[in-house]
Amino acid sequence: MNISMMPQLHAPLKGISIKQSVTAIGRIRGLSNGVLQQEVNEILQKLDIKKRENKTGEKLSGGLKRLTSFAMAVISPPKIILLDELTNDVDSIRRHKLWSYLKELASKGHIVVIVTHNILEVEKYADKYYLFENGKVKTYGNVRELSVSSKSIVRFLVKSKRTLEDFPFEYAININGEVECQLDNQKVSKLFEWMADRIDKKLISYYSVATETLNDSYGELAEK
Repeated sequence: MNISMMPQLHAPLKGISIKQSVTAIGRIRGLSNGVLQQEVNEILQKLDIKKRENKTGEKLSGGLKRLTSFAMAVISPPKIILLDELTNDVDSIRRHKLWSYLKELASKGHIVVIVTHNILEVEKYADKYYLFENGKVKTYGNVRELSVSSKSIVRFLVKSKRTLEDFPFEYAININGEVECQLDNQKVSKLFEWMADRIDKKLISYYSVATETLNDSYGELAEK
């Protein structure tokens, strides 16, 4: 078997315990009893669900059902692992454990493909991304190249809107009341020249500069 999949919908686990579910898949994939029990225990320990291994499906929370489905997908892992909405319903601690487990699998040569709407997780953990719309690829690329972006986001607070009368770039006011503009990096120095005099005159009380992230540029990518 060269591929396994974790669907978005929970596996039907009524009347079957976490351990039984994972063990059954391991047996189907040909693990011998000794290796099977060792691998089941290791997965449940790493996902921090070992203490609940005898709970049956109808008694599990959404997060535990998701973790069980994940364990079923990765026991005796095939070359390719496809996971749909991996972290839905999962608490933040176990979410980190899921990603750590996947990084370990990837380091061993497994190909991990994840379908998700969580752009922040893509940016934090993925190597490459594909953006789909209506079943077609709109754009794709290397996540690290996007993270090392050619654009910056500058935010600052002004004492009065009159300060912006000669502002040389397009801007918006964000929910925190900050002036926010997105610039190519080569234009940032021009912006700082404009800001310097106004900072000295205390017309600008605060500013910050950050590299554009994948999450920041998501709308722009979607419009391509």
